Parts: sequence; C-alpha cells; structure tokens
Amino acid sequence: MSLFAGSTSRWVDGVLFTFEGFPKIPEIIKENLEGIIHWESLNFTEMPTFKDSILVPGTNQLLRVINNSSTEGVVEAIKWLKNNHQDSKN
Repeated sequence: MSLFAGSTSRWVDGVLFTFEGFPKIPEIIKENLEGIIHWESLNFTEMPTFKDSILVPGTNQLLRVINNSSTEGVVEAIKWLKNNHQDSKN
C-alpha cells in the first residue's frame, strides 16, 4: 500500500507530500500562529508537474492533490527539504 493512499496529498515546486501534524496543544497553536510549522512525520516524492489527482500505481485508488504553492510557510519548508534532503540511493 502506498504511503500516500487514502489521504489528501499536497504539491509544491515539484514535490508531492503528505504529513501528520502534532496534537493541537496551546504551545503548538501559538507557534503555528507565529508561522512555525510542526510536522510529526513527512512522506514525499518527486512529482515535477502538478496534477489535481493521480491514480496510485498498482491500485484502483484516486489520490486528490492540493497545490500549496501559495502557502508561504509550506513553500519555505519544501525549499528547505529540497536543499537538505540526502538521497538514500547514494
């Protein structure tokens, strides 16, 4: 089963991703309002061109994709990810 199956995924600058956030406790909410993003987990893969939905390979599931290119904090997080991710194939 795909890591992306059954959830709504997001896309920014060639990266398809999904995430799980932390519980909405007062400290997290305060930092979210200050523009700080907390993700408990992040799954991602390359997807050069935005598509509003994709068929998950090997399944009959259609995955909805949201373009988050106008969400400043998320764009900055993905930029950081692209600049700091080490490919596990190396």
